[in-house]
Amino acid sequence: MQKRWFGVVGLCLPVGLFLLLTGCAHPPRVPAPPALIESRISAYGLTVTVESTPREVTALLLRGLDNGDGDLLARLAAVEDIMAELERIYRRYGKDSKLTREQVVQVAVSGWLAAYAAFERGATGISGERVEGKEATVYCLGRSLHAGQRRRLEVELVRENGWWKTRLGLRDSPAD
Repeated sequence: MQKRWFGVVGLCLPVGLFLLLTGCAHPPRVPAPPALIESRISAYGLTVTVESTPREVTALLLRGLDNGDGDLLARLAAVEDIMAELERIYRRYGKDSKLTREQVVQVAVSGWLAAYAAFERGATGISGERVEGKEATVYCLGRSLHAGQRRRLEVELVRENGWWKTRLGLRDSPAD
């Protein structure tokens, strides 16, 4: 059952990309990333700045996911990194990406929300982090909606314009 569930979550990104590009889907309204660098991002009683740690940024990301807050999630997206990753995916299939910044943010936010849909809202906490230079992984533990089992969620971040921002995709797996 666990492998089957991971397969379903693993299909969310390619299916979402297909639907977005073919016009068959109407993704949640996600604003364009701010043109100017913000000095702080605040929501749900939390504030992050350029001095914030990956753990602090992920805490705000989890609150955004718990509340389905596309506006907040868009502000936490590593847009340049995600654009480069999507370009690599397209090239692998012999295509050129024609996605705009706004579409890239929509893809990322839709994918995060789809992956997090398997988790009980408000029941995910941070269990650790690993920082290596300009890249970080924050480890979270949550509870599955379907079986109530503990699930691990990995959030990858990268330094972008001085901020820790969230990369494309969230990885989930059974907790040990």
